[in-house]
Amino acid sequence: GVLQRNLEQRTGSIVLPMQGAGGDLNPRSGFGVMNCERYGIAEADATLGIINNSLTPLTGRINSEYAEVLLPMNLPDSDTLRKNFKRIIQYSNPNTPEWRYATVMQEKMKSGTLPSSVPFPMIVWQFEGSPSFYLIGLSGEPVHGYAVLFQRLLPNGLVCVAGCTTNYPFYFLSDEMLRAGKNYEN
Repeated sequence: GVLQRNLEQRTGSIVLPMQGAGGDLNPRSGFGVMNCERYGIAEADATLGIINNSLTPLTGRINSEYAEVLLPMNLPDSDTLRKNFKRIIQYSNPNTPEWRYATVMQEKMKSGTLPSSVPFPMIVWQFEGSPSFYLIGLSGEPVHGYAVLFQRLLPNGLVCVAGCTTNYPFYFLSDEMLRAGKNYEN
């Protein structure tokens, strides 16, 4: 909000910010409205510095591709799931999404149709040029490991990974984080 408002006021342009692959990264000096203002203004200043000094126009064809990859889910054991869903149903209001979700998942467990994977939508735009620029849109809020992965996969291109580009509202952890027993907050 602050970054967008600041850039629009200072440039007279429409600004569409993107969230990068940083679901596991947090500001060092704390949260709060005052810090949001400070960070947003600092980001706007840095962005204007780049715009005013070092932009290279994108030329050439634009190619795009959409795909969904099935990612395996890291689920707790069946007893733990059953207890969790039962607790949610018992203590939640039946008019909430949590209650409806737990009810549906409980039925899927009973019928043996609980999913073991989740679709991971990806959208890739390639702007041909020298070097090519790749804008990769990932679902949910991916962690920084995905940006590192795509930079490794496309070593001769400029790569920008954006999160929250589809309607899957959760974090996608990297294999490295899962092996280390980490989540997005630790």
